[in-house]
Amino acid sequence: MAGDIIAVLGGALESTGVGEVPGAFLTGLGMLLAAPFELVGSIVEGNKAQKELQEEQVKFMEAAGIDKEQAEALAKDGDAINQMAGQLKLTPEQAQKVLEDHPEAFGEGSGYAQGVIDVLKACQVNPGDVDGFLDALAKDDPNYVNTFFNQRVAAGSSTASSLSKQDNLADLIGGSDRYANTKAFVQAHSPDIFSADGASRRQADRDYDLAMSSASTQQEQIGNLLKSNHGVAYQAEVIKVMKDNGTLDTWVQQIGTQYGFNGWPEAAKSAIQAAQNAGVLSADQTQKYLGQLG
Repeated sequence: MAGDIIAVLGGALESTGVGEVPGAFLTGLGMLLAAPFELVGSIVEGNKAQKELQEEQVKFMEAAGIDKEQAEALAKDGDAINQMAGQLKLTPEQAQKVLEDHPEAFGEGSGYAQGVIDVLKACQVNPGDVDGFLDALAKDDPNYVNTFFNQRVAAGSSTASSLSKQDNLADLIGGSDRYANTKAFVQAHSPDIFSADGASRRQADRDYDLAMSSASTQQEQIGNLLKSNHGVAYQAEVIKVMKDNGTLDTWVQQIGTQYGFNGWPEAAKSAIQAAQNAGVLSADQTQKYLGQLG
């Protein structure tokens, strides 16, 4: 099917005078560049009106086997597939396959597509597994596009961090009988996501968020988290969160000086070592931090 689409759309582009675009590949949306992804409207030379571009895209998609109603919806917001491809690092071929098999994920526009992207990110789906994940998701919930758009809207009113919101989506898939096929797919391709360690990491994210909302200092709150939770995955995740948000250096320095009591340095050392064991920190980084903790 992919080859047929490329052949059909290539001929259609030539017939409309769009011309040849080196390095481009064709999809049901008309055209996407391999890197970076761009909409056909941004790379076609000339003064074609948007309406004419959309009409051409609809024609291309119909020729590729996508029904007219779906093609018209896709043409109104072609950026949705580029959005997914860019955020999930899909190859052109992977993006094309997803579009062929699951046009419903893009027909409502970018806002709805982002809800689908959010759940793919939450389950840490690899680029090559996106199409299979959506196959399973569609079996479990034929209305999944609206389901996860509504989840996104609800999450937008929450004060939780983006990390905790993502964790909540993963728990929705992993903890509900409604998504049995989707959970089984994730377990088969990325078994660590719904493992005990995976659950510990998601809990660490939520606890970190809650700690940051406390009136107490970050140093105390994080120190107490690490004193109370000795799991390697949990401790490594707390260190990773601080590493990613740029607070780890300051936290370690202050735990080693102003907050060098109450068992916090010992808890910090344990977590730093756990982070190295989990691949979060290099050996050199670990030694630097342990040295600062005394």
